Amino acid sequence: MEQLKDRALTEYILYFENGDIRRMRGKLSELQKLPVTKIEPVTTLTVVCMYCKSFMGEKDGQGQTGTSHSICRSCWMEKFPEYPYPEDEKECSG
Repeated sequence: MEQLKDRALTEYILYFENGDIRRMRGKLSELQKLPVTKIEPVTTLTVVCMYCKSFMGEKDGQGQTGTSHSICRSCWMEKFPEYPYPEDEKECSG
């Protein structure tokens, strides 16, 4: 179904660029008959170190955008030297 939509839309654009109004109208009515699919927006959270504010990457926002905080390896070692750094956390460049 998606390939059909893509092809019809591509043809519609080509007709538009060539000024072929008659074919554009036919293709538009074809496109209007196709079912509409809902597209979910991609959301990401920017992860920064809560102490030094260095960029640590991005993660799936699960519907939210903005900033999430973690602790980079350098700051962890400075603030919590008695505890090992959790290996599943991302490292920062700073």
